[in-house]
Amino acid sequence: MLSTVLILLLVLSADLARKPSHELTGVVVAVDYGDTITVLDHQKLEHKIRLNAIDAWEKK
Repeated sequence: MLSTVLILLLVLSADLARKPSHELTGVVVAVDYGDTITVLDHQKLEHKIRLNAIDAWEKK
């Protein structure tokens, strides 16, 4: 039983390691809600980003 759990954990961790990460560099130009920001990148494009696992108050 323990060996089955260990194998399952190894398979899951290998799957997580293969997932690509995304990186965005820019300037935060607005905070729309407590967990949503607008970022302006080097091409002057705006990106709305919702931050995961953030517990923040809304504006109202």
